[in-house]
Amino acid sequence: MAFEDEAIVVLGATGNQGSAVIKYLQALNAPSVYAVTRDLNNPRAQQLAQVFGAELVQGDLEQKDSLLQAFKAPGKPVRAFCMSTPCMAATGFVANAEAEIEAGKQMIDAAKEAGVKHVVFSSVAACDADHAPAHLKSKRRIEEHLQASGLSWTILRPVAFLEIWARLHPPCQGAL
Repeated sequence: MAFEDEAIVVLGATGNQGSAVIKYLQALNAPSVYAVTRDLNNPRAQQLAQVFGAELVQGDLEQKDSLLQAFKAPGKPVRAFCMSTPCMAATGFVANAEAEIEAGKQMIDAAKEAGVKHVVFSSVAACDADHAPAHLKSKRRIEEHLQASGLSWTILRPVAFLEIWARLHPPCQGAL
């Protein structure tokens, strides 16, 4: 990939996934990495700018117009790392699959409208299983929207992240 000719826009930049993507891109010496965050003054956002060299761009996963501007901010061809969450600010960070689907579709529509060259969407394993809970099935609906969008895309389906388990279970010593 010719990093000089393109920019990479990372949504969810201050979260676990987005910040890991930015750190990896910095290790590759990618010169044009844009971190999208709701709050430009957020300490995690500031760290991404100061330590990892990311350009900060204001954007909100629930506001299509802000994402459209974030995708256009670099002023050159863009590839994007996109993710969604069922815990949106508008719902008080309480899991709401329908809110996630709506925000995810707006995210894809904004990417298409901005002319993003390629979207990497971080989904979740088993989101297409009949027995999957609503907050997993919502990711499949976003995948379907991306696949029908006409955009070039890659879908990642990771399983649970270690950071989630660390929050749910207190640290312990000894065998698991």
